[in-house]
Amino acid sequence: MLNVAIGTAGLLGLEKLRLDVKPTTAHIMIPGDCRFGCSYCPQAMGSHARNALSRISWPTFEDEEVFSSLSRYKSLFQRVCVQVVQTHDWVERALYVVKNLRSLSLPISLATRPISKNLAGRLFDAGIDRLGLPMDVASPRIYRELRSGCFEREEGLIEEVAERFRGRLSTHLIVGLGEREDELVRMMTKLHLLGVTIALFAFTPCPGTKMAKNPAPDYKKYRRVQIARYLIERDIASYLDFEFDSQGDITYFGRSWSELKQILEPSAFMTSGCPGCNRPFYNERPSSRMYNYPKPLSRKEFEEELQLVESGIVK
Repeated sequence: MLNVAIGTAGLLGLEKLRLDVKPTTAHIMIPGDCRFGCSYCPQAMGSHARNALSRISWPTFEDEEVFSSLSRYKSLFQRVCVQVVQTHDWVERALYVVKNLRSLSLPISLATRPISKNLAGRLFDAGIDRLGLPMDVASPRIYRELRSGCFEREEGLIEEVAERFRGRLSTHLIVGLGEREDELVRMMTKLHLLGVTIALFAFTPCPGTKMAKNPAPDYKKYRRVQIARYLIERDIASYLDFEFDSQGDITYFGRSWSELKQILEPSAFMTSGCPGCNRPFYNERPSSRMYNYPKPLSRKEFEEELQLVESGIVK
């Protein structure tokens, strides 16, 4: 059995629904009982929201039904992404799924907890195009509490794999878990220097998780971090160029605001991560303000987002 993100299931004809924005990546998940207890994750050990990730539902289908539908509708997608739940046998199951996806001739991403370079090599040899090794929590202060793992160990594993497979790794960072913005900027700078692509997510409180009653991040905070990622990944700024207040919030991006407005493009506020992935409404409802825009912003939307950021910085 495989879980399929609801938007993907709609495009594949597995579910009947109206899509305001169509996903450009087909997302499937290898289900099971996860051995980790991440406080924010619906798939975590102890969670009561099993068929979900963030705010997206993932209905279950037979393997062959999923592979057959993907083969039929592959022209609708730019990429396939395999999300892995950390069960005891996830490696064998992941290799089986990737083997069945290779015939699609689409780039394949696979996302799992940080792993060794030897295991990464097995996955690349099996046919994946990119490997996602999510850190999620950018702060070593709260990592063990929220992520049930060792920050230094998992950061070291990403560094080890990135050294061998430079340019083929992505990671996820979640904004709003209790980290400081300076911690996020420091982490993003390090990841970029390692050649790791950064996908930003907004923390989404999910019913059934330990953090169900925690608030989602402020939009101004999220926009500041998005701009920082944009500047860092384009080698325009790094950690030492930024300035922060006593709470760790960004007050200066290494450029005056008038300069920034000339540098920034609408893509700064769009979904980041693997090429060909737009993740529509992963962190927000269609009726709410976007954290990650799944399609190009209008000029009006872009100006509004710039004004929001300007109203929330000191200089």
